[in-house]
Amino acid sequence: MGVFNFENPKVFWYLVVILPLVFALFVVSYSKDKKLLKRFYRKASKTKNVISSILISVVFISLFAILAKPQEEIFGPPSISPKGDYVILVDTSNSSMAKSDIFTKSELDISKDIVDSLITSISARFQLFGYAGIAIHFTPLTQNIDYIRTVLDNNFYAGIVPAPGSDIGEAIYTIIQLKKDNPQYANVEYVILFSDGDLRTRNSVGDQASINKLVAALGEASAQNIKIITVGVGSASGWRIPILDNLGNFTGEYVKDRNGVEFVSFLNETNLRTIAEMTGGEYFYWEEAQDGSLERYIRSTLSDSFTYTPSQEVVDVKEYYYVYSWILVGSVFILVLFRKSLRI
Repeated sequence: MGVFNFENPKVFWYLVVILPLVFALFVVSYSKDKKLLKRFYRKASKTKNVISSILISVVFISLFAILAKPQEEIFGPPSISPKGDYVILVDTSNSSMAKSDIFTKSELDISKDIVDSLITSISARFQLFGYAGIAIHFTPLTQNIDYIRTVLDNNFYAGIVPAPGSDIGEAIYTIIQLKKDNPQYANVEYVILFSDGDLRTRNSVGDQASINKLVAALGEASAQNIKIITVGVGSASGWRIPILDNLGNFTGEYVKDRNGVEFVSFLNETNLRTIAEMTGGEYFYWEEAQDGSLERYIRSTLSDSFTYTPSQEVVDVKEYYYVYSWILVGSVFILVLFRKSLRI
């Protein structure tokens, strides 16, 4: 239900002035030229005169109602302040296209499904980041589920971050810096990381430098009171990346690395458990996350304090001028027929 009103209510003040003037002109005309009135009302009774006056009034009222633009304002639902702020980090490197077989979903598609379920079921603000060699945000920190879902469906795919690798340390540093520099992130205490756990910087895989960078990032995250919830996506036995033709059909071949060997994405649960433990977070295997364990854990981190605010935001306006247009047309039509009947 909405609130019915007029966009230009002042128009009705003109009606208050004009209707008495019309009535006065009618009386003056009647007194000065009875012959003219007899020409129109020679067979009219008092009842017919009253009906004619009512129809004329309806015509004027409908005309002014149209000019006043009747409308109904529809208000949105009451707002509930978010119970928490969460940053979602998803691996969008090329390796996230890996899958167990050609008929199953890729690592990235599995991650996107879990993210969609989380934002739908939990009353909180979320911000979506994709990362590869660097981390890039794809949404603001928001409660707008539809917006995040639209981004997931249309603008979030493997390779969208223009930097090779899967640098978890760099991604974590990005969030740390945001919390330091931007007051908007003051309440961000949890980062949800979707990854296979491999440490791949732009130039190396799992070397000591990338490990040291990650350890330093985890220490800084703890200092900033950021806990990292990790979700392991993939398999310890390894998933491959199938090559498809232009029609989306499997060619029978898989992506190879620079040495000509088939690339295999291995799930490193040890790394992901360590990341979670060092920051006070929790680790979940992707199948556990799909079964609701991740959702239940995040619910346990939500704040109990939130505010309820009745909605004051107009989300839609329905116009009803056409209703009065039909009344106007109908009244004029009846009035014309009625006038003709008075002349018969």
